[in-house]
Amino acid sequence: MDASQQLIGGVLIMMALILLARLLLKKGLLNKDHSSLFSNLVLKVTLPAVIFYSLAIKSFNSDYLIMAGIMAAIETGMIIIALAIATILKFDKGEK
Repeated sequence: MDASQQLIGGVLIMMALILLARLLLKKGLLNKDHSSLFSNLVLKVTLPAVIFYSLAIKSFNSDYLIMAGIMAAIETGMIIIALAIATILKFDKGEK
């Protein structure tokens, strides 16, 4: 089984958990307070497990490190541009 099939399996598990929570909420077996349990289960358990598993089966390639550096530089540049625009538009400190 290749990595993409395993990743699709992980995504399907997350979707199944979300659909199960919606179904139980609709049937009245759960209330709004319980929905945070499923949200935390998906965001704090299942998603990190899928990410770590996907990373564990991949071999390291230095090209990925270069791409990550380029992405970080672009994101930093976008943050600087957004802050400059917010300053020009005189946003409050909290809005920035």
